[in-house]
Amino acid sequence: MPTGAAPWALITRVRIAGQQRAPLLRRQGRYDQARRLDEAMLMRRRELLGADHASTLSSANNLVVDLAAVGAHVRARRLAEDMLARRRRVLGDSRWVPQRCHTVD
Repeated sequence: MPTGAAPWALITRVRIAGQQRAPLLRRQGRYDQARRLDEAMLMRRRELLGADHASTLSSANNLVVDLAAVGAHVRARRLAEDMLARRRRVLGDSRWVPQRCHTVD
């Protein structure tokens, strides 16, 4: 990233590559490729925005979907539980939208 550039500039570039492409890959059943993009997005958002930022939590939720789809259920469940606890702490129970949070059994 160029010196003096805003952190959101990098996030925007990663978002274009990942957020637009990952859902397409999921629809095509290419979950492992979507997982790699979503892992990169989550890592960047954690680094630049922090683990408790709403966008970071949304990225974590996307990765949970991918992990469950490729059979990494233990990792998916751990990430989902962490994401849910952070979401509740940051957004509060009144802003938590359960139908948008993926659960792993």
